[in-house]
Amino acid sequence: MNTDGSLCTNPGDYFIRTTNAAGGGLDGMDTTFLGLEGSTLWRAEDLDGPGCMALPDVIDWTGITLAVGVTELRFSGYFAARNLSTFDTGLAGDHIRILHQINGGGFVDGLWFSGRLTSPFLMASDPNLDGNGDDGIALGETLSFFDYIVGGPFPAGTTVDLKVTVSVNGGGEEVAFDWFRLSEGVAPVDLESFRVD
Repeated sequence: MNTDGSLCTNPGDYFIRTTNAAGGGLDGMDTTFLGLEGSTLWRAEDLDGPGCMALPDVIDWTGITLAVGVTELRFSGYFAARNLSTFDTGLAGDHIRILHQINGGGFVDGLWFSGRLTSPFLMASDPNLDGNGDDGIALGETLSFFDYIVGGPFPAGTTVDLKVTVSVNGGGEEVAFDWFRLSEGVAPVDLESFRVD
């Protein structure tokens, strides 16, 4: 993801690819996230603020064609969240979700991050996809690596679509993500072309 784009750029309400510094070119960006690859990353906060799009906000990557057959396809990315935030839990709560589909067969859940039900109410990985991050690893202000197996084997010519959905609905609920990749072994496919809905 190296293309800049933005939605919802009211003060303190944003979904944008921007610089990492606190402030990041917009009011309300209070966190400088650590562990960044490059100089920009996607950031989001308070996505249901005035003038913003309806929750969740979505980025799509469509028509990624596998040039050669792969035995196992893996998604990976880096994720972070502000430590001082209190994130909502539940299936309709605050989240970051990665979904995929193969050859247009319908989107399947891959990787979820959800608010924790217990204090401190941080954003955390949600391995059982139930909208509660209590059973996962808490995100902090250093971008952390997470991955999952999309599937396989896949023949050459297989198409893959990826989608990230983000929902945070409160001031101070800052999340960030970057460096999304599809890979088999050591040959990653960088996701540089995308559409923001």
